[in-house]
Amino acid sequence: MEAPHWVLNSVLPFLAVMVFLSTLSLDYRVIALTMTSAAIGALIIIRRVGAAWVEVEDPVFAMVAAGALGAFVVSRVKSLVEESRRKDFAGKYILGERIGSGGMAEVFSATYSPEGSFERRVAVKRVLPAHASNEDFIKLFRREAELGALLAHPNLVQIFDFGRHLDSWFLAMEFIEGVTLAEVMKPRRGQRLPLNVCLYIIAEVAEGLSYLHEKRSGDGSHVGLLHRDLNPPNVLLSKTGEVKVSDFGVTRWTGGAELTQLGTLRGKIAYTAPEHLQGAQPSLAGDIFALGVMLHELIAGARLFRGSNEGEVAAAVLHGRIELPSSGREEMVPPEVDRLVMGLLDRDPTRRIASARVVANTLRSLTGPSAPYPSGREGLVAIIATLDTHATALPSGASTSNTSEHGETAPMKIQTQSTAPAHVEPVADSSSSSP
Repeated sequence: MEAPHWVLNSVLPFLAVMVFLSTLSLDYRVIALTMTSAAIGALIIIRRVGAAWVEVEDPVFAMVAAGALGAFVVSRVKSLVEESRRKDFAGKYILGERIGSGGMAEVFSATYSPEGSFERRVAVKRVLPAHASNEDFIKLFRREAELGALLAHPNLVQIFDFGRHLDSWFLAMEFIEGVTLAEVMKPRRGQRLPLNVCLYIIAEVAEGLSYLHEKRSGDGSHVGLLHRDLNPPNVLLSKTGEVKVSDFGVTRWTGGAELTQLGTLRGKIAYTAPEHLQGAQPSLAGDIFALGVMLHELIAGARLFRGSNEGEVAAAVLHGRIELPSSGREEMVPPEVDRLVMGLLDRDPTRRIASARVVANTLRSLTGPSAPYPSGREGLVAIIATLDTHATALPSGASTSNTSEHGETAPMKIQTQSTAPAHVEPVADSSSSSP
């Protein structure tokens, strides 16, 4: 009986201590491995010394139970710690589900709840820890927040907060429940979007762009802001028909300090003005061209500039034939809309329509069934209701791929032959008057 008692009094307590200490690792695999090893070791020793199971079953059971209890406690502690971290994000946000992520940032739905006094739903964009020390990206991230503090317009996504939490940077912005324009522009069983909806979306984008371009500082001087990355993924459409331009990370002041290296483009090539592909400095005319590309694609129901690689897309922007957006569309497109689109797409920036305000005013002046107001918003709401809107429209910037057709792009280096810009020569169409 001495040997079994020695096992009971010496070895089993030692193994139980090992199991207990393993719970302090807060790692389920370590706990499971230690419990299994301890149980096997105890059984081998008990068998070798010939002890009766009845004499040791209680200590062995207690050892296993201690391990299981420790694992449960670890589970609860980790859960509470994680919940505490989520609730204490920067001391005022309760993070919800992650609604998007990319190579450099991730976006969460969140509740703004300072001191528990009131709540507001927001979206929190957080730089991934691996890129928190990337100075160039953080400069763009900070720029987006700085501009958000300056801008307040119903057609621009509002930025509420910016800061650093633990090992990363974040910004809090307006939460838009809906989809991106890129989602709405996807092929819909061969059907094009109703013309009044197309014109309503662009009219609203033009209003936001006009505000951005015309923004003045506190002393009344013109700030001269450019968006520089206007494309379908950066236009958010809410379930109630709101249209909002997002992602001001690469926005800059005209004549201001440049964050982009010489010879590098930011934005999507298919929405980049020809003169910028040829090395010209960013200008208001570049945003106007991008607006024209989106309007053409909405009306025509197809991509305007295509190619199997970036070089082919750039060549199409520089030299490709641009037909009237009304070509091939059964629904009657007013001649003034064709003229507006072609004026926006003129490859000569000096001949291009000068401002987004002209676009907004022209579209607002339209009458008839194709007029964007007042029925365009209702039509947009109906279309969004038919889409899968379980995924919330993201403030762009969570994705940084430069290969996705509709995704946000990282900086791209483009080399093109220097050629004189050419204005668009519209192709006459029998169904629409030539501008």
